[in-house]
Amino acid sequence: MGNNQPTEKSVSDTISDAFQPILETPILNIISEIFQPNLEIIPKYSEPPNYNKEVTNVYILKLTDDKYYVGKSNDPSQRYLDHATESGSAWTRKYKPLEIEKVIKNASHFDEDKCVKEYMSLYGIDNVRGGTYSSVRLTNAQKGLLTQEIRGAKDCCFRCGRDNHFADKCYAKTNVHGENLPPKKKIVQSRININELELLSSETSSD
Repeated sequence: MGNNQPTEKSVSDTISDAFQPILETPILNIISEIFQPNLEIIPKYSEPPNYNKEVTNVYILKLTDDKYYVGKSNDPSQRYLDHATESGSAWTRKYKPLEIEKVIKNASHFDEDKCVKEYMSLYGIDNVRGGTYSSVRLTNAQKGLLTQEIRGAKDCCFRCGRDNHFADKCYAKTNVHGENLPPKKKIVQSRININELELLSSETSSD
């Protein structure tokens, strides 16, 4: 007769059986399960914007009557022809182009307005157009904002535009362009009689 009694396992066999599922699993998978990060809370990496796609050419046209026009285009020469044949802006139809004074290559689209303000600072707001300020007639609000922005950038007096003082010390009668300024406003302080104020307060509270 065969021996049907179960063989007694050794201690080493018992340990081997207990850890067999772990031993059959690749160790990298085990580590991955334990230290797997929560990918939902990790922001995805995004490439920085390619600013080379956002460049243009800013051109400045010198016009008749000492006027200027600032624009942007990938082909400034063609754009000059458009303005010269009255296919450009209302400003260049009113004041004819004489030449391309300057071309700024590989410029940001924001440089157009920056250049407009720089030329307005040099030649006056009424003599330059382009970018956001392409209308032949600018509103008083637009002119006021441009004036303050230009003077602020140059650390000039907000009232007259000169660079040797600030508005609180300004007593000029004309601005930097020789135009008359309205009288400087004075702050009038009113004296209030305390007794009258107390009487008014009591009458108000009794209603």
